[in-house]
Amino acid sequence: MSIKQIADYLKINKLKVYRYIKTNNIEANSMHNTKRLYSEEKCSQIIKYFKKTENNETFQSVSDDTILKRSDTLGDTVEELRKNDDEAYLKRSEAFQGVSCDTVLKRSDTFQSVSDDTILKQFETLNETLLKKIDTISNQLYEKKNQEKKSLEDELILQLSEKDKQINALQEQNKSLVDALNKAQENNKLLTDAIVAAQTLHAATIQTTALVDKSAETKIKWWKKVFKRDS
Repeated sequence: MSIKQIADYLKINKLKVYRYIKTNNIEANSMHNTKRLYSEEKCSQIIKYFKKTENNETFQSVSDDTILKRSDTLGDTVEELRKNDDEAYLKRSEAFQGVSCDTVLKRSDTFQSVSDDTILKQFETLNETLLKKIDTISNQLYEKKNQEKKSLEDELILQLSEKDKQINALQEQNKSLVDALNKAQENNKLLTDAIVAAQTLHAATIQTTALVDKSAETKIKWWKKVFKRDS
């Protein structure tokens, strides 16, 4: 049974049942939507408590009525023994006291009923408001998390794009350096071939010069021999 069902069975305000359960730390056995459901044993315990309280209140009411009747009887006896002025004073006092007590009790019961209903409604309203605020905060946190995630992804994409541009620039520079190196190697080969050709030409020149010098020396020796014979 739920708190409302127990209260309807006892014909009392459900806030009283809720207070008793909270004071005695009685835990619900299950939940149905937002309603707490209690087992038969716990419901029996709650019902027995309020039945006992109701019986005590009934007994107290009967005892109070008996005392009041006896008090009224005693008051009548006292009034007969007193003077007229005292009788009038006592009657007015009793009438005033009776009206005041009844009025206070009625107002107290009315206020208690209205107060319980008002408090329960305020509690339900506050609970709904709190749930709405929790949902709102949860949605805000979810949106903020998504925005932060999107911003981080955009930043990472931008950084990766910049890195790609830098890599492309480095690749272009590397390609230019490779082309320059190839040209330098080609120029070096051409220079090496030119040097080899120059060395070959120089060697041939030296050899030719040596042959010419040797032929001239042979001719000089021949003329020397000729002139020596004539003399």
